[in-house]
Amino acid sequence: MRLHHQKTGTNRNAGRNTVSVSVTVLLALVMLAAGVCGGFLLTREPEPAAFESTTRVGTLAVQSELYDDERSVTVTVERSESGSVAAPVGGVVTELRQCAAGNNIESGSAFIAIDGQPQLALYLRTPPYRTMTSGMKGGDIAALNAELRRLGYAAPDSDVMTWNTVKAFNALATTAGTQGTTQERQWSIDTSLFAWLPQQQVTVKECQARYGGHVEQGADVLTTTSQPVRATFRRNDSSMLQGDRVMEVNGTTFTITDQTADSADASLLSAIGASNEYRAAQQPAASGQASDTGGAQSDTGQDTAPNTINVTYRWKLAKALNVVLVPPAAMYDVSADSACVVSRGKPVAVHVVASQLGKSMVSVQSGASLTSVDVPASTGKACR
Repeated sequence: MRLHHQKTGTNRNAGRNTVSVSVTVLLALVMLAAGVCGGFLLTREPEPAAFESTTRVGTLAVQSELYDDERSVTVTVERSESGSVAAPVGGVVTELRQCAAGNNIESGSAFIAIDGQPQLALYLRTPPYRTMTSGMKGGDIAALNAELRRLGYAAPDSDVMTWNTVKAFNALATTAGTQGTTQERQWSIDTSLFAWLPQQQVTVKECQARYGGHVEQGADVLTTTSQPVRATFRRNDSSMLQGDRVMEVNGTTFTITDQTADSADASLLSAIGASNEYRAAQQPAASGQASDTGGAQSDTGQDTAPNTINVTYRWKLAKALNVVLVPPAAMYDVSADSACVVSRGKPVAVHVVASQLGKSMVSVQSGASLTSVDVPASTGKACR
């Protein structure tokens, strides 16, 4: 009996020990899990710097910079019917050169040969109508000087025919392999020395001249595709700043005044016609954009008027603005394009020019400089 009781006590003690171990293990697991979770919470990855606010409370030093509001502009180009180019001299066509449908003829190049002599093609914004001689003045001579300068020759920047005009023209003729003026001609220049182009570059629609055929002086030797006759600037972006703008077209910079809605300037139209942007816009698109003589689709998908095409260029303010970048939190009493900031404890009226990358571009309405602002504004006093 004693032995039996002793075994029973031993079993009970063993049971109690087993329960104690189980409880201990369970508590250890719970504590371990709590420690892992706590450690995860304490060591979680910090918020990336890119998502943190860059605005600090206090006084923020600011600097001025130039802002030209550069952006794209859609130019609607009205085009003429096809034009023509006349033979500068009569004779037998001995070489067609660029006179073939689809070819481009550049001002300053030889495009055809008559009686073995290559003939110069030359654009003038004013059509030539007389023999130009030394000392003459006029728009046709100004156009000749301007085109020679554009082609890289040292012609005068004036409307007067000078010896420098003659030297520049003969230098061009030598480069192109065409005939220049001579002393026998009394150094005069007329349309027997070049064929007038209506644009800096034209595209041949059809070549009427035939190899070995005879042409008369002044007769058409080729017809061109349609050419730009008017450019309309679409100012339908409400965020665009007012002011005169400059636009580079085919390497030449043109100033478009704030009041200019459209232009028929010959130099601008010629540059448009010769530009890569214009040529690209003429390519038929998969959506069915019209070809040379039809309408064109605008960038909004709506058809423009017949024989017009929309071309996209870049333009910017002719005179860049002096602006200061401030955080929006520095501004108060914001109304339309004006606001107030606090600088050195005083309220300052500013003009809100634009916003960029979370900053506001402002200019001081009084024209004074702005070197610091309070963030946030330390006063709500009116500044206007």
